[in-house]
Amino acid sequence: MKYQLQGRYPDYNPFIPNKTKVNEYLKKTKEIFQWIKVQL
Repeated sequence: MKYQLQGRYPDYNPFIPNKTKVNEYLKKTKEIFQWIKVQL
């Protein structure tokens, strides 16, 4: 995937989030996934 981004967007340099932020993203993703499952 990194290669595809560099090929299409050569000046794109994404930041790497710290571990705390990653855990927040995962927690929120799990919450949303559970909500979606309840809605179905």
